Amino acid sequence: MNRVKTVQLGSIYLPKSRQAVTKTINSNVTYSEPITIPQNTTLVFQETTTVFDKSTCTTLSTTVHPAITIELPATLNPITSVDVPGVTTTTASPHGLSFALSQYASFGLKVGIVGGLYPATSLAPAIPFGPQVDATTVAAVPGDSTFDFVGGYLDTLALGCHDMRNVGAGYNSFLYSEPPTLSELLSMLNKYLVSILDPGNPSPTSTLLLRTHFIIDDTNNTISLLAPTHSFTAGNLVTTTTSQLLSTSTLSSILNLPNNTVDISTQKKMSDISSLPFVRYPTIPPGTYTHQELEALIATVLNPLDFTTTLPTDRTLNWVNVGGVPQMLVIPQGRYSGAQLANVLTDLMVAATGSSYYNVVYVSDPVTGEGRFTFSHAQSLLTGLDFTGATNANTAALLGFDPIAYSGSSMYTSPHVAVTGVSPGQEFPLSAFHLAGVSTSQHFTLSTVPEQTVFSNNMLVPPLEWITLDSSGLLGIVPGGYQAGQVLQIALSGPGPFPTGLAAGDVLTVVLEAPWDGTGGIPFATMKPTASILGVTTCAIEGLGIGTNAGPSPTVNVQITPLKRNVFQPHLSAPGAAAALLGFPPQTLPVLPSVEQIVCVDAAVGNSTFYAPTGTTGAATSYAAPFCWKLGPPDYVLMRLGGECEETTSNEHSYQGNRFMILAKLYTNPFFRHISEEMLHASFPSMRRITKLRVQFLNPDGSFVDWNGCHHTYSLLFTSEQGTARAICM
Repeated sequence: MNRVKTVQLGSIYLPKSRQAVTKTINSNVTYSEPITIPQNTTLVFQETTTVFDKSTCTTLSTTVHPAITIELPATLNPITSVDVPGVTTTTASPHGLSFALSQYASFGLKVGIVGGLYPATSLAPAIPFGPQVDATTVAAVPGDSTFDFVGGYLDTLALGCHDMRNVGAGYNSFLYSEPPTLSELLSMLNKYLVSILDPGNPSPTSTLLLRTHFIIDDTNNTISLLAPTHSFTAGNLVTTTTSQLLSTSTLSSILNLPNNTVDISTQKKMSDISSLPFVRYPTIPPGTYTHQELEALIATVLNPLDFTTTLPTDRTLNWVNVGGVPQMLVIPQGRYSGAQLANVLTDLMVAATGSSYYNVVYVSDPVTGEGRFTFSHAQSLLTGLDFTGATNANTAALLGFDPIAYSGSSMYTSPHVAVTGVSPGQEFPLSAFHLAGVSTSQHFTLSTVPEQTVFSNNMLVPPLEWITLDSSGLLGIVPGGYQAGQVLQIALSGPGPFPTGLAAGDVLTVVLEAPWDGTGGIPFATMKPTASILGVTTCAIEGLGIGTNAGPSPTVNVQITPLKRNVFQPHLSAPGAAAALLGFPPQTLPVLPSVEQIVCVDAAVGNSTFYAPTGTTGAATSYAAPFCWKLGPPDYVLMRLGGECEETTSNEHSYQGNRFMILAKLYTNPFFRHISEEMLHASFPSMRRITKLRVQFLNPDGSFVDWNGCHHTYSLLFTSEQGTARAICM
């Protein structure tokens, strides 16, 4: 092409519909679940005071104050002994009750005793979990691992089969502290740090001179820890106090803070919220959605491989065996990980044919977390999958297959990802989620789904979330499984016989000792040997089918529910978060002043500092969006030319503080045909011979537009050195 002076947009055609969600904007639903705190979790600070003489430029003294250690209560802490007559109780690791007793109740968090025999016959089964450990039941805390419990539980029964003193036969009780959300944990730490702040004490032993505090910074999506340096001058003497976070702080690994000794007085110590181990960030696939479609999609993304529907038609897989015989299997109800569902499908296909050559595997990308299923036959004989018809639509979508019939091969891999864009290893969230929209107000509500009750006919085969019975009342293969150390509730029902001291309706709180994947077997031996559930040789019928001598009794039914907080915390300030798409402010919810949350103010939605979610002050099970959803396309798209003209054109676009040069701003409301009266002309700094020109279409934030396969055309007018204009259509 001749030497060109200017480039101008001539004409353009844009499609009338585009996708509302792309991979680069409004695509992540980032949230954190309650934090399981391991034993021996500490936060350790140390302050140093120096006195400097300005007249002589010498340091007169340096005082390193004693380190201050904050013990946090472990989620589960074994009780190792109870002194007769049952007052002083000893735990396996430091109990952190000094922190818990002063902070947990104000955030609605509970500390209790689980395991052992709970409840005693005088207690109502409706109590959430074991006897409460609070200011009324703890008389004193004489040591880091001892406390005086006077609640009348640990020493109410005689030594023997129901020994609550933990002095015989290895019976165990546990101190159980409900896991806090991130904001709750940081808020409690801030309040505790304020409670031990004593700036008037020049020689502290268990107090702080500096105000140490955590901050959630939504502008940068970070957690910050800060203890500003304090200095004062008296004559020529300058006294300065600084603070360090010591490397012995084990909480640092949970919050991704530096694991070495660092000075937190001179600058903030930050960690990215999205990198925390308890934060999950599944991605919404690109597409154009109505609010009903997005509701279903969010349920699929946040609850992958969810077959909890009661309709067998939504859990049906039709396939063809090597003999050409059509087969039908119904996937048992439950929520599955990819590996668990692959095992269940394999077992069902083998059971239907009597052949062990059928195999289903699930492979997850180690980087993206996206997973696919592969059905195969070990002898490479022809098989088939039939996802046609309404009864297979749900199964096809969840497994990543198209609603068609697959034939002519011995192996089929899902053409679409079955589990989309989750963090590696996080394909099975501990909580179930639900998105509900109101079409009249165009507002979404994001919430956790209440856990369903679990029933078992005296066989402990509980999944992570649900177990259900078929019409005959018998158990099938149940997905999920439990992790070691998980706390469960068991309620007795049926006519009995029951262990001594128990009756129908009584609730036992138990702890699993070993993990169980939920895909086979009966984990009789995996329960901690608590006095309430373990049958022993010296006690008749003391077990519930879980002990050495007490076999299963078909007349005793066990109702099982996992004991965990049904709360979550959205982090809508995360990069690429779907905040604007769903109508939420770009921030961590709820906003808690006690954690000194720095709120990101978005001009598009206004200052949302005082947005309050539904639920408790510290966490919630439901969050209602304060703004309307934004499922349509943006108000405009941008056209940019790559190359030297990009930096010299006067057409500058600004969006939330970011600025870049553009050729044209193309308005999309009410149709995709309106071109701005401005920003249509770009000049080169000098005459340039053009051999190629890169044209980009951008969203308002600068991310690339994905046209989703729709046609679009445009023409450019190039003014050459002869002064003529030449149109080139694209």
